[in-house]
Amino acid sequence: MTKFKERSLLAVILLTIFTLGLYGIYWTVATRRELVQAGADVPHTILAFIPMLHIYFWYQYATAYVKIVKNNNESVLLYFIIGAFFPFIHILVFQNGFNHYSK
Repeated sequence: MTKFKERSLLAVILLTIFTLGLYGIYWTVATRRELVQAGADVPHTILAFIPMLHIYFWYQYATAYVKIVKNNNESVLLYFIIGAFFPFIHILVFQNGFNHYSK
């Protein structure tokens, strides 16, 4: 079992707000790296910040997340929609899953 870094949800959100979103970018890079180390095929994080290509990135990210963290037991579509269209909320949802998976 791959160990994902546990992060406080409150700290992640506060850091994202106080750094005006910069920590959210760091968080995306770091968690993508953890998914890749777990064997996932997630494209480079730069795609998450390019209009229209962000859809491809978040679909691949959500697919890897569901496969590794949720053991294919949940809908990729749900996590894709959260990742691609709900900034800040996606950090809470995905990080909560990483924290539970790591325990």
